[in-house]
Amino acid sequence: MKSLTLLVLAMGAVMAMAAGSVLAADEAAAPAAKPAPKAEARAGIAMQLDQLGLTDDQKAQIKAILQAAAEQAKQAPDIQAKLQIFKDALEKIQTTVLTDEQRAKVQQGQEQLKQKMEQLREKMRERRGQKTEEAAAAPQT
Repeated sequence: MKSLTLLVLAMGAVMAMAAGSVLAADEAAAPAAKPAPKAEARAGIAMQLDQLGLTDDQKAQIKAILQAAAEQAKQAPDIQAKLQIFKDALEKIQTTVLTDEQRAKVQQGQEQLKQKMEQLREKMRERRGQKTEEAAAAPQT
């Protein structure tokens, strides 16, 4: 079960690169009750896999690469080494498993994700600025 979770999380990293339209859909539909983060991530991953249109052979190749990376990561001395192992595995998936069209979709998703992240950073900077202004305006006792 632990390796399955690791596999799902690693696939999430791969599929996060193609998440642009999923993020837009999430914003448009505000659910009444939010599912648990892991369940939400798994559902998002499934949708993203569908967007890439992976064949059964590609899915099997990706699974094998990620399982090998998970085994390697068990021997890694620290979190940085583990992250590098999965980063290398994701690069291998992109270069050896995905078609040119799928890579283009991943690249497009990465660009959309970068834009979304920059928008979030900007909102955070604005909020911090407002909090700083409020703190400065508050009477000191």
